[in-house]
Amino acid sequence: MNPNSRTITLALWAICFGVACGRLYDARTAFDEPDRPDGNSGHTSIDFGGQWMMGRQVVLGHERELYHRDRHWQLAWATYPREDEPPDRRKNAFPKHLRDADRGPKEIRHDAEQMMYWFMGDDSPRWKDAAVAVGVQFLQDAFVPNPFSRAIFEDLAKKRLTPEAIVELERPAIGGPLYPPIHGFLYAPLALDPEPRSAYRTFQILSILLTFVAGGGLSAITRGRIAWPLATLAVMLFPGYQAGLQLGQNHVLTLAILAWGWAFAVRSRDSLGGAIWGVLAFKPVWGAAFFLLPLLQRRWRFCGAMVLVGGGMCVATLPVVGIETWFEWLAVGKEASATYEVNENWIHLSRDLGGIPRRAMVDFRLPEPDRTNPRASQIGWAFWLVVFTLTVGTCHLRGDRRFRTGLGAGFLSLGAYLTCYRFIFYDAVLALVPLAILFADPRIVLRRGIAWPAVRFPLFVVGLLFAIENWLKNYAGASSLNTPWDTVLLLSLWAWCGWRLVRYGDRGELPAA
Repeated sequence: MNPNSRTITLALWAICFGVACGRLYDARTAFDEPDRPDGNSGHTSIDFGGQWMMGRQVVLGHERELYHRDRHWQLAWATYPREDEPPDRRKNAFPKHLRDADRGPKEIRHDAEQMMYWFMGDDSPRWKDAAVAVGVQFLQDAFVPNPFSRAIFEDLAKKRLTPEAIVELERPAIGGPLYPPIHGFLYAPLALDPEPRSAYRTFQILSILLTFVAGGGLSAITRGRIAWPLATLAVMLFPGYQAGLQLGQNHVLTLAILAWGWAFAVRSRDSLGGAIWGVLAFKPVWGAAFFLLPLLQRRWRFCGAMVLVGGGMCVATLPVVGIETWFEWLAVGKEASATYEVNENWIHLSRDLGGIPRRAMVDFRLPEPDRTNPRASQIGWAFWLVVFTLTVGTCHLRGDRRFRTGLGAGFLSLGAYLTCYRFIFYDAVLALVPLAILFADPRIVLRRGIAWPAVRFPLFVVGLLFAIENWLKNYAGASSLNTPWDTVLLLSLWAWCGWRLVRYGDRGELPAA
């Protein structure tokens, strides 16, 4: 390495570490609330809290109750005490008739109640009868010495808490986070810390470290043509990264798995790469989406290792959680899929193809149960089918399945990303893997093609992605999260790659740098 290259590399690392410190500081202060005794509410969000609670259930030995709402309630109240909440919330959450006059009818919940509100599932309405029965029993024991009056109260309690009601209350209400049982074991080491507040801080630091790991994997995909510090900077500046870091999401872990799995494939170590991708069993929608890449390239060792590791992780949980827990997870997923089609927050924050028509076609003025729009779902699935069909068809028509990087592999991996069934805005950072695969071959932007003013189209798209995340969204405000510009831009890049592939074909991979 000549002195100039060494100086540039050191300068890039200095910038990289500086940006990382800034990102970490911003993430640790994003949810600061001076009125809270604990000072910050980031650990109470469903994004981190839901995952931590699954891990905590494993630590406490409740593996077979990962999707039982009664167990969730116990853990939520123990984990998020009211003493940590702002005085204003404690005063106005309950009872409602003692609220301040200016609070209005808006629902105000304690931290534990808010966590349970975001979990899937519903509690039995019989709990109201049970509460009345317990209250009546308390009254008769404390204030009613007269035997005749006591008999009346006992009869009233029995009418409320019938044997049928007791049977229903003893049957667990199924619900909870959307993650499979494997996720609880993955988060168990973090959940050894009984305080979600400190575990949240720890996870943010781990995410920063994993950012460098992911950057190394992206650089390895390009065979070093994109330097490690530059790839790491790209991760920290890409859409979705900072929001996920603030929320304590696992998007950087997923990115590191995807990046290093394909980095080993680039080095003809398909079995090891597939084994790494098999860990995506904890994020099955992404595992299923990216499985399309090695499958269409007929990398059978990669596919086999991925299936064996992922399936082995699932089977390994069975002696601990039982088969019933997996069926309960499927029930939770089915409910979540239905909710995803009508919930305003999820629709606006989604980045999958199906969410695009729902933004315009679902009437959010209606009550949520009445918002179902079959036409919006049909159009969304039509979008998905077009991208999937053209990806598969073009790959068979002009893509050379031997090439792990370059135009054909980039097109195929972009198609795999876009056909993910459901995903939210912070997972947009995973698109860096297809971009690294595409830009591993610099000839895609050096040869003649569709030219925009002073810049080639792929560079224009990527530059605009960075600009939207780090500059333009500051002018659009919070509403920028509701517009899937990243999906639209990546869809246009996928189309450009497909057009180039059909017109010119795939010219092969460059040798290692």
